Amino acid sequence: MTFVHPSVLRRRLLLVPAVAIALTAAACGGGSGAGSGHGGDMTSMSGSAQAAPSPAVSPAASGASSSGMAGMATYPPVTPGPPATGATNDVDMMFANDMIPHHGQAVQMADMILAKTGNPQVKALAERIKAAQSPEIAAMTGWLKGWGATPPDPYAHAAGMAGMQHGGMMTAEQMGQLDKATGGAADTLFLNQMQEHHTGAVDMAKGELENGTNPEVKKLAQAILTSQTAEIAEMKAMVTALG
Repeated sequence: MTFVHPSVLRRRLLLVPAVAIALTAAACGGGSGAGSGHGGDMTSMSGSAQAAPSPAVSPAASGASSSGMAGMATYPPVTPGPPATGATNDVDMMFANDMIPHHGQAVQMADMILAKTGNPQVKALAERIKAAQSPEIAAMTGWLKGWGATPPDPYAHAAGMAGMQHGGMMTAEQMGQLDKATGGAADTLFLNQMQEHHTGAVDMAKGELENGTNPEVKKLAQAILTSQTAEIAEMKAMVTALG
């Protein structure tokens, strides 16, 4: 199948509601206002289509963090999983392309807190996040390669997401705050940031479930929706307990 680069796909996805709004405004005498696609799920994935896209980076480039943060680990190249089977559309491809760096940043955040937390609950949660999301990165990398696309580097923060902050991705400043935090303040910051991060992933998963085609991709999206919704509730309770 022909691969459509995510930056091109985002422009196509955003063009449809823009045309619909223009036609509606013309029919109603040119009123002002903004429309929303389907509850914001697709726009949460697409962000600002006019931003200059960052080049996709091969998984072989993984391993060198450019942040210079003391708590940032170095990661080996990703070993891709097998190709996906079944029909695939552009939404499936965009979901995998965006979720790889999203998961990668979650793994980085988990490693940062594991390096300094003394809280057994926080440690268990971070280890669980790593155990779930690292294999999913490998699976999605294999899917993109099978579709003829170049997978983004999971650990280059916004790689593959056109340099845009969306979907709950942490900014460089937020990652620096987590890197510098210590003690109970670090635990609380991690839990609050990861709630935001998970909320973005849940929104992205909903968009895939509504508009994707491939059964393997939709199965992963459902697993992310289920597990991360539960973890958000768990983290809220943990923050309350920490005071």
